[in-house]
Amino acid sequence: MQAIYVLRQLPKYLDNKNRINEQFRQLHLDSLLGIALSYTNRLIVCKLYPKECGRFVPKNKKS
Repeated sequence: MQAIYVLRQLPKYLDNKNRINEQFRQLHLDSLLGIALSYTNRLIVCKLYPKECGRFVPKNKKS
């Protein structure tokens, strides 16, 4: 959910050449990286420890 919120904020922070301005970068880049890393970590855990996978991933989604 947080990633969707951050991406919805993006248009407000684009300049006239569609570059992300520094304010957005400082506000949101760290949280986007954190979201990506936590998702990647979940995938790794599921590959290495399938029995633990249910703790990290909602049971109704199978990847």
